[in-house]
Amino acid sequence: MRKFLFSATMLSGAVAAGLCVASVPALAQSISQNQWYSAQFGASNTPVFGPPSATGYNAPTMGGGTQNSIAAPTGTVWTVNMTSAGFLTVTDLETSGDRFTVDVNSAPATSLTNTWLNPPGQQAVGDQTSVPVVNGAFSCGGTGAENIGGCLANGDYSSGTFALPAGVDTINMQFDGVIKFGNMAFTADAIPEPASMTLLGMGLLGLGALRRRRRTQE
Repeated sequence: MRKFLFSATMLSGAVAAGLCVASVPALAQSISQNQWYSAQFGASNTPVFGPPSATGYNAPTMGGGTQNSIAAPTGTVWTVNMTSAGFLTVTDLETSGDRFTVDVNSAPATSLTNTWLNPPGQQAVGDQTSVPVVNGAFSCGGTGAENIGGCLANGDYSSGTFALPAGVDTINMQFDGVIKFGNMAFTADAIPEPASMTLLGMGLLGLGALRRRRRTQE
């Protein structure tokens, strides 16, 4: 089974996106928190770009339930205003075998090993999504080829999560191969408040221990 076949117009768009990145800095387009976006990719080692050839559905959300993705804005660079520290979740769609490298704020992204949307064993490796199984699965176990929840739940597909600091973050991604010419999905989410409180509590406990240690030394 082959990936979605692009029309001549889509292929020319992909080439144009690649040339844009090679020649002049790309203009960043704004995206929102807690919203799934779909984008597409062409040849190996080229930027992921929007809009996609098709959007996804059945995407898990932080508060429970699912939503459909929307088309990523045109271009190869996106910005998101994170009101608090959060994470970027990335997954391949359609035929398994594709992998992605992620940059945040013009630097290699930091992978997270404890996430909410990625199943165990599908964590990113450094600034790359997980290692996929080439041609291991098709259409993410659903009707059609854009079932985001199905892809995230299937270990054959490459996926992962990456840290997003609070503030305005710049995101861009590169497609590393192998299947080529397909679609992917991503979302930027804030860390849920209970988790933030837990982290804050751990920080306060550490500060308390440090103070007690200093008093003992005195």
